[in-house]
Amino acid sequence: MFVHRSNSINHLKLPGVEANRHENTKQSGCTGKNIDLVLDIYLITRSFPKIEMYGLCSQLRRAAVSIPSNIAEGAARKNRKEFTQFLYIALGSITELETQLIIAANLKYFQYTPILSKLGRSDNK
Repeated sequence: MFVHRSNSINHLKLPGVEANRHENTKQSGCTGKNIDLVLDIYLITRSFPKIEMYGLCSQLRRAAVSIPSNIAEGAARKNRKEFTQFLYIALGSITELETQLIIAANLKYFQYTPILSKLGRSDNK
């Protein structure tokens, strides 16, 4: 998993975002790590078979784009409770993305190992 979870949203660690910072949409959702992850997914999926264009490729791209998008949308909300909800949605997208990457790797569409370091993992479980 590329996210550290704890019992409190104040300790939720998403790539490139601090949970206590929601004043600025660009700072909170569109940070370098979040955008780099989206770009990596787009690059990886370019080499997928054509048959996956509207299947796994599309799902991976949507999940990846959803992460910074939900963080940015939550950051634009008026209160912390709404921001927290959008962080949880982004966390769900991260989990979805990881699952889809494992499926794609098992189908031999790409090698999962090189992306592990970017996702903060050392194994492919």
